[in-house]
Amino acid sequence: MPRIASLPLHLEPATQQALAAELVTVEHFLVRQEECELTTADGQQKEAFRALLLHLQSHMAAPVRNGVQLLRQLEADARILPFLCGSLDELLKGGIREGQHTELVGKSGAGKTQLCMQAAMATAARGERCAIIDTGAAFSPRRAAAMFPRCAAASPAPDGVIHAHDVHALLRHLDALAGQLQAEEAERASGAPARPRLSLLVVDSPAALVAGALGGQRGAGAGHVAMACLGRALRALARRFLLAVLTTNHVVRGLGDQPRPALGDSWANQPHVRVQLGRGEGRARSAALAAFHIGPCYAAPAWFELREDGVG
Repeated sequence: MPRIASLPLHLEPATQQALAAELVTVEHFLVRQEECELTTADGQQKEAFRALLLHLQSHMAAPVRNGVQLLRQLEADARILPFLCGSLDELLKGGIREGQHTELVGKSGAGKTQLCMQAAMATAARGERCAIIDTGAAFSPRRAAAMFPRCAAASPAPDGVIHAHDVHALLRHLDALAGQLQAEEAERASGAPARPRLSLLVVDSPAALVAGALGGQRGAGAGHVAMACLGRALRALARRFLLAVLTTNHVVRGLGDQPRPALGDSWANQPHVRVQLGRGEGRARSAALAAFHIGPCYAAPAWFELREDGVG
């Protein structure tokens, strides 16, 4: 059970601190709920108890809803962020979706980083925020602006690039981002001026940090634990803050010399959507659906080109 001090209850800091001092965890509150309501006479403390109970009801015991209601909520709350690449957006039914984790898989030179750059600049061009975590020193806002002037001219560059050189640093950055977004939510709820909501999180590439720890006997267990933690963290960020999460994954040689995603089968259920990229002649690239939660994966591949002014 989470600690009460970490919950976004939108109370005065002193009130929430007093509540957390008396009832450390949510479990403690649930066990003592009736006792607290009967013995509390202070109005401010009653308000704190009520806020905590409402938070638990909405996040841990939400009312039962049918499929139509869930679909309407999804259509109202979550948006689709386009790549500004017609064939790829058509393949993905509009683009990448907020609240979901989309993964690009392919060999070196297949266009993974270029597509991440285009998604980031397209988001910035709409006046929205984008966070980028780079693990291989390949992602540069300056390079993105030079490659995609049609996007860069319309808006400032994304928030900046955070560099992570090991999986523990990546997890720390994701945890810090969650804290920052939670604080921004509290600011907006209080009516204070706040920055626009973060729309897109790009991580290029988690596999570069985790894949090396998965092979062999020594340290493989720690690698799988780190991979599981990373997958949960990305999904939690997407769901909790309605982010569109976009990651990349390279390929390695599998059984029969067939290429397979570097993070293996244990990672296969982490992304909601997986796009397999391939190389054609010259600048031509292909994209096929390997996992797609809202439709079949047997659609014909989409073809696009890596051009000087972006992907199209």
